[in-house]
Amino acid sequence: MALETGTYISDLVATNPTATDLRSEGDNHLRLIKSTIKATWPNVSGAVTPTHTVLNYMVGVTSAVQTQLDAKLATATHTTLAKGQPRLLQTQTLSAQGQADFVNGTGGCVIDSTYDVYLLEIIKLVPGTGATTPYLRTSTNAGSSYDAGASDYRTDYRQVRSGTATAGGALTTQMTLSGGQTLATTSWL
Repeated sequence: MALETGTYISDLVATNPTATDLRSEGDNHLRLIKSTIKATWPNVSGAVTPTHTVLNYMVGVTSAVQTQLDAKLATATHTTLAKGQPRLLQTQTLSAQGQADFVNGTGGCVIDSTYDVYLLEIIKLVPGTGATTPYLRTSTNAGSSYDAGASDYRTDYRQVRSGTATAGGALTTQMTLSGGQTLATTSWL
């Protein structure tokens, strides 16, 4: 009799049972097959529907998939992210401050030729005083001086608060984000 012993599917011998084994031993082989399947897949209590291709995507996974994805995202850089995938560089929450600085190399912020496009999102900007105009300036020396060349800033379209639309163009000292506000309770969205 060529009945092997085993706990998991990998322990089964593919050539068993042999042609000379007694038919009466067949039930022992069936019980061994069942026990190794149940030991190999102890938590399977329903249909498993992924194809072998989908299951093979799990090769190399050493812990929970979400845990690994979170760890990868935490260490992602512009070279490890897929093309076109946004990456949050930095956030700032302001309260009664006159300016916000996003300095290259500070607080995880990278503002250089690393990326082709940078998106600045301003949410719920409320001026502290009336007739205030928010603007954007850039600097290559952490704010010691600000860019002021003829082509350092450009807008393609700007809407002034009064409703008068103004065309864009090259600006030299800063980029205006919105027209002057008359009330401190008015916000830009």
